[in-house]
Amino acid sequence: MQKFQPDSAQDTGNSDEKSVVREELPLEASQNQTTTPRKRKWQLRWPSLIAGGILLLGAVVVGARLLPQAPGSQPSPGTSSRKAPLSTPTPTQILNGGPGVSDHSVHPTIVDGIAYVSTSANVTYALKVSTGTLLWRSTTTKGATYLPPVVADGIVYINANLSDTASVIYALQASDGKMFWSQQGDNTLSVEKVVNNIVYEASGGGITASRASDGSKLWSYTTKGMDSPSVYWISFVSNGVVYGSVSPYLNSGPSGSMTTFFALRERDGSVLWSQTGSLLTENQSIIYTANGNILCAVQAGDRSKRWCRVIGPENTSLQTLEGPAVIDGILYLFTTTFNPATALQGVPGPGQTAWASIIRPLAVASALAPGKARIIPASLMRPQKEGKPSVYAIRIADGAILWSHLLNEGKNGWVNGFGVEHGVLYAGVNDEASPGGQVYALQGQTGKELWRTTSDTPPTYGILATGMLSISSDTGRVDALNIRDGSRLWHHALTGEIHNPPVLAGDTLYIGDSTGVLDAFDIHSGAIRWQYPAQ
Repeated sequence: MQKFQPDSAQDTGNSDEKSVVREELPLEASQNQTTTPRKRKWQLRWPSLIAGGILLLGAVVVGARLLPQAPGSQPSPGTSSRKAPLSTPTPTQILNGGPGVSDHSVHPTIVDGIAYVSTSANVTYALKVSTGTLLWRSTTTKGATYLPPVVADGIVYINANLSDTASVIYALQASDGKMFWSQQGDNTLSVEKVVNNIVYEASGGGITASRASDGSKLWSYTTKGMDSPSVYWISFVSNGVVYGSVSPYLNSGPSGSMTTFFALRERDGSVLWSQTGSLLTENQSIIYTANGNILCAVQAGDRSKRWCRVIGPENTSLQTLEGPAVIDGILYLFTTTFNPATALQGVPGPGQTAWASIIRPLAVASALAPGKARIIPASLMRPQKEGKPSVYAIRIADGAILWSHLLNEGKNGWVNGFGVEHGVLYAGVNDEASPGGQVYALQGQTGKELWRTTSDTPPTYGILATGMLSISSDTGRVDALNIRDGSRLWHHALTGEIHNPPVLAGDTLYIGDSTGVLDAFDIHSGAIRWQYPAQ
């Protein structure tokens, strides 16, 4: 393979011209930040993260609405594959941030030119995205928040964790941050969706539909025969039907094997139907489900099966792209095959931490603007042992496997799908044997590898923009890659970790980190447009 040569593009993120001074972290905070293992942080954040539902942990990706691309910037089929190491840059110095605070994460949601930001420090605030100007700041919300706000119909919903046993939902007025109402529940309580002025909440005890105006309960639903606590989540609401799923708190099988998905009548919560399996995604009233390694296409209205297909060997877990998962008649699947079968059991083995057996948390699907809510992938647990990652292309007309591509050279790892642009599929793999990973560009119709680049940090989140792919790592590193060949255009290393997917709005990339700073980057040049300090 062709060796990567340093890109001649300006290294905007580390140029001396843009370097400014930021106060150093206090010793204790600095130690906490740098010595906490990457796996351990999910263990610490679990009580709040589970409140969002269930999702692939290492591949939580925010898919942006892709901008049109100039014809000349499309990847060429003749582009050679490359195995290009991306070195770790020097941490970006912050323009106006105050002293960092360990685990002081901030999580933005962008709606109508305003960034609504929740924090893990009892503060919620709103900024004008063009300038970073503070519009309002609320300290009435108590508890640590680890998920972005949900914003709908002039109301900002905050999911906050109060203790190991309790969480609370706050409904704030979007214009000034004043409290409308609040509602307390168990430590898994969270807002899942807001549709037609109805707030759909999930907790360990079931699904609740409440009025957006005052939080009063309309109806609730609990699956019969399911142990409590369980993990409930809502995938989508369509044509008067609420589609959701429930899984045991500790899942002991591959995707969907101990999960039930259901359809509820929107007006009263009555059950229309339910069946075993996990809901992967929906496209034009067809639901794609997984039960173990069996993929099925089901008619949403009456759950009649159109086709089913076995994907890979046994003990294979399935997931899809976030956002649109079906592109040009192809459903792209990202799989992990585990060996032995005990890799999917729910009790930690010798030398394994408890976090490895818990159900994967859901990066809040409703953090996007109304009408752009993401579909929930089906990988329901964080397996205790590593597995081989692959990509499959499935023709939705009949379920035929068009191609499959083994990633990470067959070594153990976790695959994250980033999206499809101009017929090219982009994905990343976190290598379980190293602290880094690889980013791939595959021809969508054939699976041909167009290029590949390696990184010494895991490619956790990916966002496509015009002519480029922004790759962010939970370690705090951000790289912008040329989608033609994977060469680096610019990079930054934030001082803190990134605990939620970055958000792209227009040509600005917004990233909150664990030091409490919210950064706004020009997606094309990497220049820092503004930064808002820790609160």
